[in-house]
Amino acid sequence: DGFLTVRCINPSNSSVGMNYTIGQISGFFPFVLNSSTGSFSVTQDLVYATPPRSYNFSVWCYDNLSPNLSSNASVTISVVEVDKYAPVFTPPTYIFLTVNETTPVGTVLASTVGAFKMYNATDMDVGPQGVLYYTLYIPDPRFSVDVTYGTLTVQQSLNLDYNGSTTFINLIIRACDPHICSADFHIYISIIRQNDHYPMFSQKEYSVTYNDSTPPGQVIPSNCTDQDIVVGALQGV
Repeated sequence: DGFLTVRCINPSNSSVGMNYTIGQISGFFPFVLNSSTGSFSVTQDLVYATPPRSYNFSVWCYDNLSPNLSSNASVTISVVEVDKYAPVFTPPTYIFLTVNETTPVGTVLASTVGAFKMYNATDMDVGPQGVLYYTLYIPDPRFSVDVTYGTLTVQQSLNLDYNGSTTFINLIIRACDPHICSADFHIYISIIRQNDHYPMFSQKEYSVTYNDSTPPGQVIPSNCTDQDIVVGALQGV
């Protein structure tokens, strides 16, 4: 059975048989008409059908009497997009990045396009159902992901002296089409500590007075600090 059937009858004799034919058409036409029943069937996979996505034509019916009498009707078939496929990332579905904690805000780390292209997602659906957008599955305020191109950008300072001591991050970029979010890409980021702070004395000048009997080894009181944590920390005076 076809997906569409047109029916033509003779008002004076409903038992008269009919023959059906399609009027003039041009270009791609992925349907066939059963001349005896008036039923339409699909001849090609419409997922990959070449536009147009709407087909307008006429159908003629002829009775089996003599002389043959005919009639016609206009038919429009519209192909509606269905979200049939889920988006997928091209393997491998992970990368490892190393960045300094002093990396400036606004720095692009990875993307699906351009000089920083490191991953790519596809969707076999055509038309609007195959349009992809990207999101950061577990939000991290230090990073942002562009919806259209999946570009990963530094959004806040990565300085470990102020933003915690976590030096390894697993970010998940998720690719979605209008209905399905199923493709994940993992970006493992190692943040490298930098010696980015100078040590500082608590005061500019120190003045002490000792008499000539002060024994050797007497410590002169002073205080010097370094804001760097672990790497670059103050080693001595």
